[in-house]
Amino acid sequence: MLKLLTTWLEKFDSELMSNLIKAKTAADIEDLASKNSKYIKNYCIIFLDLSGFGKITESSRDFEALRLILTAETTISELSVSHNGTLLKSIGDSWLLKFAKTSNGVDFLQALYQSLNARNNSAPEQTAVIPCGGIAYGPLLEFGDYDIIGRTVNVAAKAGEDTAGPWEVLVAQSALDEASIPGEAKITDHVISGEKLYSWLPVNQTS
Repeated sequence: MLKLLTTWLEKFDSELMSNLIKAKTAADIEDLASKNSKYIKNYCIIFLDLSGFGKITESSRDFEALRLILTAETTISELSVSHNGTLLKSIGDSWLLKFAKTSNGVDFLQALYQSLNARNNSAPEQTAVIPCGGIAYGPLLEFGDYDIIGRTVNVAAKAGEDTAGPWEVLVAQSALDEASIPGEAKITDHVISGEKLYSWLPVNQTS
């Protein structure tokens, strides 16, 4: 069954969905926002991607690409649970996660990168799983464990998918204000939605 946000809202809050669709002015939306603040939550958001994945798919090595996804996703899923996080979405070679505590998100990233790095050291080079990611903290709209929407999600996603390099995590200022980063996080020239980004390498990359 296709999962849609409209389906979730129809089941749990059809009135909000109807009123938002019918809203005609910014004032109408602001009024609805003030009345539905229960959906606004603060979370640490992590967006992960696989570096170099596009080259594999371009060369039509589809099952090799699938193998990388399965290897990464299995590790991500297991470690997110052990670090009190929730894996919300898996879209191809990208994953979206949320953590109530930024410190848990940071620990998860370090454990993930170390695990993948160790795996790569004992695997052929062409099967190396090379992650890149983004992490941010702040308010967003949360609809159960179904979906999250907002600026914080956007910052983490753009940092992880569009900007971070191989083995790099781009840390938004909002996340850095919430938790310490092991080692050194270096300021970069990147700014997303007004937030400065810092470069963090959780492991000394060998792949």
